Amino acid sequence: MAGYLLDTTTIIKHLRGDEKVTSYLYKIGIRGDIVGFCCINIAENVKHYPLPELEIKEI
Repeated sequence: MAGYLLDTTTIIKHLRGDEKVTSYLYKIGIRGDIVGFCCINIAENVKHYPLPELEIKEI
């Protein structure tokens, strides 16, 4: 079993539907390897894929 730390570019390519990246990630999962990411990846991905604005309602 191997461990992988994904970089931001790989995550963005996967989210955009890059078949080559998605296929490789699938193969890694099938083998049972461990895939991870870090807090910097999360911050960079939110920059590229902003969260929708939440509508705040008073109760």
